[in-house]
Amino acid sequence: MLTRLKISRHSLAFSFWLITAVLLLLYLWTLTETVSLEIQVQDGQCTAFLGERSSEIACPDLAGGEVGVYLTSTSIVEKLQTRPLDFFAPGAAWGNITMEAEEGDNVAKVFEELSIVPGAVTTWPVLDSKVYTIQARIKRPDGEQADILLIPSGSDGGWIFQVDSENRQAVWRHWQNGQEADVISGVPYQKPFTAQLQSLLRLIIGTFFGALFIIFIVAIVQRAGRLAGQHVSSSASQRLNPSSRSLAVHTPNHAAILLFTFIILLSIFAVTLWIAVDLLERIPHVQDSITYLFQAQTLARGALWAPEPPLPEAFAQEFLTVWDGKWFGQYPPGYPAVLAIGVLTGAPWLVNPLLAVLSTALLIKLGMLLYRRSTGLLAGGLALLSPFFIFLSGSLMIHAAELFWVALTMVAWTLALKSPYRTRWAILAGAALGMLFLTRQITAVITGFSFISLMFVFEILLPRNTSLQQRWREAIRPAAGLVLAALPFVILLLGYQAVLTGSPWQDPRLLSRPFDSPGFGPQIGESENAFKLQVKEGETIKVWYTDPQQPPRGHSPARGLYNTERNLESLTRELFGWHPLIALAFCWIPFLLGKSQKRDWVLLAMLLVVVAAYIAYWTTGIMYGPRYYFAALPALLLLTARGLQTLRDRFGTTAMVTVFTIMVGLTFFFYWPTAPSSLRGYNFISGEEKALVEEQVEKPALVFIPVIDWWDYGRFFSGNTPWLDGPIIYARDLGEENNKSLQKAFPERAAYLWQPDSNNVKP
Repeated sequence: MLTRLKISRHSLAFSFWLITAVLLLLYLWTLTETVSLEIQVQDGQCTAFLGERSSEIACPDLAGGEVGVYLTSTSIVEKLQTRPLDFFAPGAAWGNITMEAEEGDNVAKVFEELSIVPGAVTTWPVLDSKVYTIQARIKRPDGEQADILLIPSGSDGGWIFQVDSENRQAVWRHWQNGQEADVISGVPYQKPFTAQLQSLLRLIIGTFFGALFIIFIVAIVQRAGRLAGQHVSSSASQRLNPSSRSLAVHTPNHAAILLFTFIILLSIFAVTLWIAVDLLERIPHVQDSITYLFQAQTLARGALWAPEPPLPEAFAQEFLTVWDGKWFGQYPPGYPAVLAIGVLTGAPWLVNPLLAVLSTALLIKLGMLLYRRSTGLLAGGLALLSPFFIFLSGSLMIHAAELFWVALTMVAWTLALKSPYRTRWAILAGAALGMLFLTRQITAVITGFSFISLMFVFEILLPRNTSLQQRWREAIRPAAGLVLAALPFVILLLGYQAVLTGSPWQDPRLLSRPFDSPGFGPQIGESENAFKLQVKEGETIKVWYTDPQQPPRGHSPARGLYNTERNLESLTRELFGWHPLIALAFCWIPFLLGKSQKRDWVLLAMLLVVVAAYIAYWTTGIMYGPRYYFAALPALLLLTARGLQTLRDRFGTTAMVTVFTIMVGLTFFFYWPTAPSSLRGYNFISGEEKALVEEQVEKPALVFIPVIDWWDYGRFFSGNTPWLDGPIIYARDLGEENNKSLQKAFPERAAYLWQPDSNNVKP
């Protein structure tokens, strides 16, 4: 027995170091990520080539002038001479910058001869030639970078070309008086697939090194405790039989469980309610939530759509559709139906905090079912510590309902596979999955593909305590119960789409936004492939257009990896407010320390499937955090709880609790004092303007709103009713002629024009 254990430990150590070595080599490969840039100057025209795209501007009188770089910090500058740690630096850097004139003169390795001063311009003279080419390599092009300058002879102005990988754009700007000025033109920019893959892997592997760091720190704390004479539970006998110690330490009684659960749920309700009422002012702040509220108000009146408004363009709002005399939202009816309960009670803003409480209760139950009681309680406590969970649950977004149906599906299905009343629980799981399909179809598919199918295989088909024939007989009842219970909701969605659009197969979203679907190709995602920036009424807006000389925009696997990287970056910041390096580190620990269970692998698979599925979607969708990953919270929180418990079982309670307490304390000291305030006026939307209008107008009123971007009208739109029969109607200002035409449709209402500069209305 001891020999077998020794071999097992040696095998585990070998696997651990092998995986670490492989990931380290892979990480070093990601540091070689390089993107090439070329700028051609010829006869007063400057053309920048970046990947498959190009951007051209007029740039006369550059012969005999200067070429240079604008440096924003020393961390992004890399001289061409080799320094010992340059290769391991994770930040962005410029590699070789060379210039070749038409006559063949070559100026290479420019940085070797320059004094590099951050925050300043560094230039070198251009040969007296009207035709030359500048070539550069950008290593790890993320975050701040240097920008290429072109300055005519004897001038303090010129042009600057900026590559912004983080925002996926490359732009030409004017350069005036030693600083960048207005944008001339720009093109969307996406790093090549290999470079984007390197960037994504660098982020993911970084969390692995974060896990190693956490293990190292906890081990040091344990050693320090021993040296200080503290008694930690890590003796050799306990290591050989950790289960006995775990049972002795981690079995809270029933009363304690109820008390801790009540405290967690009450705290979550209080915090999410504060966010909904105080910070978000009980109003929608995102285009999606404006639409959900509109649909909920429609359903609350017992209808599926409102009548087409007069002059529909005056009430145009993103994600709302006018079709065949009907005015409706593009989303499925699952969440609006739940939100309609809040509308009927006069408190739609209360729905999501209540759903957050129910979801947390289900999460605690799920942890207890899959693992042990303390795991469920710890996962519930982690939910309370998660800004991602708390902030989104205080909003009017769909994801609180999505998470509730996911958690209910997971709990009911787990009970169906464990309980002798399998059919009853399977029917509940199927109904919850059906409601999830009515709420967010992609999440229902993800949940079915990952958690439901894998739990089914692990709990029913793989165990060998009965014959294969008996296992299949046992599997039929829960599987059939789940499918039959979910099927009516699928039919209901098809009927809903048929009533709205005339076809059960027509997704309402695609009526006005045919590009808004998963997949790859030029027809998926926004089609415009170039943009200009314009200043209108003091605000800078990006105006997109189609340039037939540029490649199509669309969606690609490289862009999908970019979206994944942005969402994972947001997740590492917002999940717990910890340092990004360690935010996901605890999820690695059960696997790193060889303590993983089959249910850990099920949760990991669920997390990976969620991440992989959204590679095929064209936008990042980041609002209140990486909201597309919200459905993966049960997996994330439970795996984090498992990581904490694995550290406790391996290194003792004192060491784990000490490190975890320090992390939470630092979060409350550095993150929480400022993070909630970022929600006030979120997305440029505040309830103050609408309140001012309500005070100043004589009701019933028709108020016209000047619009530059969607939020200018969005901050007022929720003051409308779907039937436009409320005390105030808010419409877009479409000019005097259109406004007068709309006034004729509402002759009993006094008309006003909102003046945003003075926060006043004018009759």
